Formats: sequence, structure tokens, C-alpha cells
Amino acid sequence: MYKTDILISKWFNKKVNDFFKTNLSTRESDIFMFTGIFSALVIFMILFYCVIMPNL
Repeated sequence: MYKTDILISKWFNKKVNDFFKTNLSTRESDIFMFTGIFSALVIFMILFYCVIMPNL
């Protein structure tokens, strides 16, 4: 991993642990972050094809 990837992972891990009051490892918070990003993309695609496209 590059230095910026490690910095982003540590920053996100700190924010998640502070917000949820948990003690997740960096790897677990990375999985949490990528799962959230993937879920948001899937929801956006469903919204785009079911709501936005038919109304254009």
C-alpha cells in the first residue's frame, strides 16, 4: 500500500472508532469503508435506473 492509503486508513479508523466508541482494527474499518462505498454505488444505480431515467 502507498503512504497515502495508509494515512487514509488510519484517519478513517480513528473517526469510526471515535464515532461508534469501538476498538476496530484498521483492516476491519477498511472493510467497513469499502462496503459502505459499494453499497452507496449500488443504491445510486438503482435510483438512477428506476427514478431518474424514466422521468427524463
